[in-house]
Amino acid sequence: PILFRVLISSPWYIHGTEQADMGLFPTSLSFEDSSGVKIIEIRFPLPTMKRFDYSKKPVAVFSGEILVGAKIVTSEKASAGNRVVKGILAYQACTSDSCFPPQEEPVAISLSIAPKGAPARFINQNVFESYERGAYLQESVSGWELGQGLWLALFGVFLGGMALNFTPCVYPLIPITVSYFGGMS
Repeated sequence: PILFRVLISSPWYIHGTEQADMGLFPTSLSFEDSSGVKIIEIRFPLPTMKRFDYSKKPVAVFSGEILVGAKIVTSEKASAGNRVVKGILAYQACTSDSCFPPQEEPVAISLSIAPKGAPARFINQNVFESYERGAYLQESVSGWELGQGLWLALFGVFLGGMALNFTPCVYPLIPITVSYFGGMS
């Protein structure tokens, strides 16, 4: 097995792997076969469903750090030695209200194929065990949901107005306000 770590900077998201039905560009990771080495069974974590201004339905997205799992398969005829397997990560980065055009990033993996019968050397076993248990599955996107900014702004304006009532500049206006309302009766 192999894991790819994908880092997505905030406030950006990338679309899930199955977005073509919505007219959005899906995220994909693909590799070319290289000298008897194949990368197969590429598995993205579960995406988060999020609502955006540019779509009527919730959109499957990835954000933050995600781990993408895959398997490396070597053919019987592959000779021992070092290899570089090249691939492409295709994605479309979006914020809550706009998207970049689809982009492609090259991915290169350096592998060392051991001679037949040589013992395997496993590294980072704790990361792989956590991945297999599902510890790295995509969780909900942290932060405020869309539409909550208005209520947060109104609450902030209310608190600011209440704080202004206790400033020294307001104290001389208190007798004027009381006498104005008292003179109305």
